[in-house]
Amino acid sequence: MSKRRNKVALRYLFVIFLYIAGKMLAKIDKSLHIINKANWHMICHSFYGDYLMQRKAKRG
Repeated sequence: MSKRRNKVALRYLFVIFLYIAGKMLAKIDKSLHIINKANWHMICHSFYGDYLMQRKAKRG
């Protein structure tokens, strides 16, 4: 009886662990997504700015 109870308890703990890990990952993913958005915006601006500068330099 005790062995079976231990198995059930372990399974229950594992499910809770997965649930918490999933929540944490979702939070991390959200924050990373926001950071990536901001970085991507900055990267695009800097590259596009450099590209325009180069074109102006070539023309001039």
